[in-house]
Amino acid sequence: MPDWAALIGTAASGFVVGMTAAWRIASVEATKIWVEDLRHRFQVKKEDREKLKEIRHNQLDDEHARERAKNEEKRKRRGTALKELQASLRTARQASNVYINRLDVEVARMMGDTAAHATSARMAGVSGGSGYP
Repeated sequence: MPDWAALIGTAASGFVVGMTAAWRIASVEATKIWVEDLRHRFQVKKEDREKLKEIRHNQLDDEHARERAKNEEKRKRRGTALKELQASLRTARQASNVYINRLDVEVARMMGDTAAHATSARMAGVSGGSGYP
């Protein structure tokens, strides 16, 4: 008669050894799959970071370009305003000189003063008999 205890013990021992080997193989394969998935996730995150970084750089470049264009527009407006102001100032000076010259001439006529007439002529740029250019 067969020794049932030894037979069952051998079968159980073989089963446990087989299951242990299978578990080790499965766990190694599962670990390899997990590591591959982890690598893929890191790669995807890295690509996402690079895309976001590129988008941010492009946005900054666009913002700087808009700012440069805005500053250039301001500079042009300031230049135009300065030119208009200088032209207005020139016109105002001419108008005030003409008014002052006319006023001097009128005062000189009213007073009969030739010195006032010479002063107004000098301001007008006319060479008079007073010796001033």
